[in-house]
Amino acid sequence: MAKNTDKTVALLQLLRFMSSSDGENGLHVVVVKTSDPDPITLVMQGTKLALGLDIFEIPVDCYPLREGDQLLAFPVAGGEGGSNRWAILAKLNGGLVMATWDGSKVKPDGMAATYSATKPNGLTLANGDRVAIAPTWDGSQVSYIILNKY
Repeated sequence: MAKNTDKTVALLQLLRFMSSSDGENGLHVVVVKTSDPDPITLVMQGTKLALGLDIFEIPVDCYPLREGDQLLAFPVAGGEGGSNRWAILAKLNGGLVMATWDGSKVKPDGMAATYSATKPNGLTLANGDRVAIAPTWDGSQVSYIILNKY
């Protein structure tokens, strides 16, 4: 019986091989400079130009985007109308996202924004409880679920 293996390293090696030697088409690190409730802006490492979310394809599991988050980006060929688009492949400083329950919403650590979150059946929360959250996609927007209380 074959075991499933993590193909991340193989994928990164392939992408690095496919990129040009000058790095223009290769992997780039993108840093989140501003986050909710302000407009989210990202900056390619080594530059100072703030970029909006409109040029990035971001997987749901990278949310919430917090100031200082580092994302691994790769250029996408043939963007809409010939525009330059970037695919976010992973959140480099990912992991469990902790938040505080305020009685009706969650406030992720390091953010000013609060979000609605779905509670599992039977989970009782009090104002100020620490919770872990995870992003989900409801077909039109990112939403959050509470994983556990700490």
